[in-house]
Amino acid sequence: LIKVLSAHKTLLDEEETSQIHFFELLTTKDISANKYKIQIGCKTNLFTYIVDCLKLVAPKLTYSNIENCGYFFTENGKPIKASLLSNSKANNPLSKQVKEEINKIFKENSN
Repeated sequence: LIKVLSAHKTLLDEEETSQIHFFELLTTKDISANKYKIQIGCKTNLFTYIVDCLKLVAPKLTYSNIENCGYFFTENGKPIKASLLSNSKANNPLSKQVKEEINKIFKENSN
């Protein structure tokens, strides 16, 4: 799923963040065991929608946890704040077509 989202929607800036590190962060039981830098490669509103979809499989991936861990950065390298994610979702919504594309990716790759 992460591989497909990275390839088709530039989820991660793969020069800064490996897909494996993102997967490890999502699945770790101890978030403080490693230090991660998760730099997204897409616009914040797209990342917000993907996070909302990922919450089904990674329920601890909340806006406040993203901010509090300090591991997530925008495509410009700035730390991601919960307020940025909320504002992005409210003030710059994705088109229906993009949401459908994301939903299709999740449906086809969630097994």
